[in-house]
Amino acid sequence: MKPAMKERRQPLLVKLRQAHQRLALTALLVACVALSSISFLTLSAYVEQNLHLVARSIAYSAQAAVVFKDPVAAQETLSLIAQQEGSWRAELFDAQGKSLAYYQRSESSRSSALLNQIGGLLFTNAVSENVMQDGVVLGHVSLNGDFSVYLRFFLEMLGAIVVCLALIVLTSSFLSRRFERDIVRPINQLASLTRSARSSRSFEMRAAPAEVLEIHALGEDFNALLGEIHGHERELLARQKRLQAANDELSHQAFHDGLTGLPNRAHFMGRLTNALAASGPGQAMLAEVSKEIIELNN
Repeated sequence: MKPAMKERRQPLLVKLRQAHQRLALTALLVACVALSSISFLTLSAYVEQNLHLVARSIAYSAQAAVVFKDPVAAQETLSLIAQQEGSWRAELFDAQGKSLAYYQRSESSRSSALLNQIGGLLFTNAVSENVMQDGVVLGHVSLNGDFSVYLRFFLEMLGAIVVCLALIVLTSSFLSRRFERDIVRPINQLASLTRSARSSRSFEMRAAPAEVLEIHALGEDFNALLGEIHGHERELLARQKRLQAANDELSHQAFHDGLTGLPNRAHFMGRLTNALAASGPGQAMLAEVSKEIIELNN
């Protein structure tokens, strides 16, 4: 259990970066979907309104041709307006539904035709407007726009949205990395200071001020704790020195005469015993005998 848990542990910097990356990715997806949806709906409404406007213009301009059932004039009017407005296909009908004029633009490339077909699936496919005179319906106009233009515009708008979001992500990434440094760096300094205080007993070191309020407060408390430990350590060292001095004084009093300050009998016996013991086993026995003789004489 414990080794597995230790393997799953990650540095704080990695955790912060993962959290920021997930947050940035989520925000990017939400913003991209929202902006794309708004752009698509706005462009769809614009396409439909534009198609209705062109169809009404054709219906108004071709009113006389429909009244007099002049297919030549109707064809000229329909072709002129449809071509000027960049329409894909347009057709003019009379009141009985008979076609008076028809226009379809010749496509120059397969890519434009494909884009037009895709745009027709995404946007309004066709619109129809009535040709009227004094409230009487004389016929109607059916119009299909050039959706490849709108689709290119929509794709360009999506590209601009993606570029803007990418710049936002880069900016937020730079700011998040700076924020991470403001958090991780002082924490790592506190950890390094803790290791130094534990290993080399460097209690005089202090944590530097941090920009984050909570980390700065933690550093101040840690400095205060180091100060207290340093004070206790100085007090213990001073007490140890006093005990050592007292021990040395007692040792001196035990082996020296209190009046003259000269080495006493105990000091002599200790030196004699050590000297004889260092000479060999036989000399050690002699030292013991000498010690007993001196004690008997006392």
